[in-house]
Amino acid sequence: PSGSIGERPGEVCAKGFRAVDQRALDLHQAGELEGVPSSLEFSLGMFYTQVGRSEDAIETFGSVLLSIQPADRGPVLRARADAYRTLGQLTKARHDYYSAISLDPEDPQTYIALGITLSDTGFHDEAIEQFDNVGFVEGQARLSWAGGGLVSTAENMSLWAYELFSVRGSAVSE
Repeated sequence: PSGSIGERPGEVCAKGFRAVDQRALDLHQAGELEGVPSSLEFSLGMFYTQVGRSEDAIETFGSVLLSIQPADRGPVLRARADAYRTLGQLTKARHDYYSAISLDPEDPQTYIALGITLSDTGFHDEAIEQFDNVGFVEGQARLSWAGGGLVSTAENMSLWAYELFSVRGSAVSE
């Protein structure tokens, strides 16, 4: 039985996620998410992202973008950009990050994600500009360092940020 003493917690969680994921997918494919509040649909997109279904996340975020006011689109655009980035669609990711920044210029995570994406595509000088936009964020040393201009060249700064913030960037300079 699910959740028995012999099962590890991770196995129980994985079973639960698969069941919820399948139910959400069934509802989505059946068109039964029509009229569902955009916040719930956004949560579904984030769920898809967490379980590695980036294509479904992108589709869901696109639907959310059509149903909300332009001023509220920043976080959704950033989430969709993250999904594009996961799929390696860096041009689309860059576009959504820039759009998200234009709507929410105070979100440091978007600047960082855009900087990493620019670095991944060889635009080191532009990446530096995005990291410089972060500034100092109280209590978050990683963000403060990135915005502090402590690395001397665009290439070094991009490499440092890539290693620090990227899922794939584990000590490539060693």
